[in-house]
Amino acid sequence: MQLFSGWWVILFLGVYNSLGNFAPFFEIGTSLVLDGLMGEALLLPLMMFNFFFYMWNISLGFWDAVVDVVTGRGVKWDKTVRFAVQGKEGSK
Repeated sequence: MQLFSGWWVILFLGVYNSLGNFAPFFEIGTSLVLDGLMGEALLLPLMMFNFFFYMWNISLGFWDAVVDVVTGRGVKWDKTVRFAVQGKEGSK
Protein backbone atom coordinates (compact mmCIF):
# COMPACT_ATOMS: atom_id res chain seq x y z
CA MET A 1 0.00 0.00 0.00
CA GLN A 2 2.95 2.37 0.37
CA LEU A 3 3.34 2.36 -3.40
CA PHE A 4 -0.08 3.91 -3.94
CA SER A 5 0.37 6.65 -1.35
CA GLY A 6 3.29 8.11 -3.32
CA TRP A 7 1.17 8.27 -6.48
CA TRP A 8 -1.33 10.56 -4.76
CA VAL A 9 1.40 13.09 -4.10
CA ILE A 10 2.56 12.97 -7.72
CA LEU A 11 -1.03 13.26 -8.94
CA PHE A 12 -1.67 16.23 -6.64
CA LEU A 13 1.49 18.00 -7.80
CA GLY A 14 0.63 17.37 -11.44
CA VAL A 15 -2.87 18.78 -11.06
CA TYR A 16 -1.56 21.76 -9.09
CA ASN A 17 1.05 22.56 -11.74
CA SER A 18 -1.39 22.17 -14.62
CA LEU A 19 -3.79 24.60 -12.99
CA GLY A 20 -0.97 27.08 -12.51
CA ASN A 21 0.29 26.79 -16.09
CA PHE A 22 -3.15 27.12 -17.60
CA ALA A 23 -4.34 29.91 -15.31
CA PRO A 24 -4.42 32.53 -18.12
CA PHE A 25 -6.73 30.28 -20.15
CA PHE A 26 -9.04 29.77 -17.17
CA GLU A 27 -9.07 33.49 -16.31
CA ILE A 28 -9.82 34.66 -19.84
CA GLY A 29 -12.40 31.93 -20.39
CA THR A 30 -14.16 32.72 -17.13
CA SER A 31 -14.22 36.45 -17.85
CA LEU A 32 -15.65 35.85 -21.34
CA VAL A 33 -18.40 33.64 -19.94
CA LEU A 34 -19.21 36.11 -17.16
CA ASP A 35 -19.38 38.97 -19.67
CA GLY A 36 -21.72 36.94 -21.87
CA LEU A 37 -19.33 36.73 -24.83
CA MET A 38 -19.77 33.04 -25.58
CA GLY A 39 -18.80 33.42 -29.25
CA GLU A 40 -15.42 34.87 -28.36
CA ALA A 41 -14.82 32.04 -25.92
CA LEU A 42 -14.62 29.72 -28.92
CA LEU A 43 -11.45 31.56 -29.98
CA LEU A 44 -9.73 30.62 -26.73
CA PRO A 45 -7.87 27.60 -28.21
CA LEU A 46 -5.99 30.03 -30.47
CA MET A 47 -4.11 31.18 -27.37
CA MET A 48 -2.24 27.88 -27.48
CA PHE A 49 -0.06 29.27 -30.28
CA ASN A 50 1.09 32.08 -27.97
CA PHE A 51 1.60 29.60 -25.16
CA PHE A 52 3.88 27.36 -27.23
CA PHE A 53 5.72 30.37 -28.69
CA TYR A 54 6.48 31.77 -25.24
CA MET A 55 7.41 28.35 -23.85
CA TRP A 56 9.89 27.89 -26.72
CA ASN A 57 11.50 31.28 -26.08
CA ILE A 58 11.60 30.74 -22.32
CA SER A 59 13.28 27.36 -22.84
CA LEU A 60 15.86 28.91 -25.18
CA GLY A 61 16.60 31.62 -22.62
CA PHE A 62 16.96 29.06 -19.85
CA TRP A 63 19.44 26.95 -21.84
CA ASP A 64 21.33 30.08 -22.83
CA ALA A 65 21.67 30.98 -19.14
CA VAL A 66 22.84 27.43 -18.34
CA VAL A 67 25.49 27.67 -21.06
CA ASP A 68 26.58 31.05 -19.64
CA VAL A 69 27.09 29.54 -16.20
CA VAL A 70 28.83 26.39 -17.42
CA THR A 71 31.21 28.11 -19.83
CA GLY A 72 31.76 31.21 -17.71
CA ARG A 73 30.61 33.44 -20.54
CA GLY A 74 29.97 36.96 -19.33
CA VAL A 75 27.17 39.29 -20.27
CA LYS A 76 28.15 42.12 -22.60
CA TRP A 77 25.91 45.12 -22.20
CA ASP A 78 25.69 47.31 -25.31
CA LYS A 79 24.14 50.57 -24.23
CA THR A 80 22.27 52.76 -26.63
CA VAL A 81 24.35 55.72 -27.74
CA ARG A 82 21.97 58.26 -26.22
CA PHE A 83 22.42 56.70 -22.77
CA ALA A 84 26.18 56.18 -22.99
CA VAL A 85 28.29 58.44 -20.80
CA GLN A 86 30.28 60.72 -23.13
CA GLY A 87 32.22 62.86 -20.71
CA LYS A 88 32.91 63.37 -17.06
CA GLU A 89 29.55 65.05 -16.48
CA GLY A 90 27.75 62.80 -18.95
CA SER A 91 27.05 65.60 -21.43
CA LYS A 92 27.38 65.37 -25.20
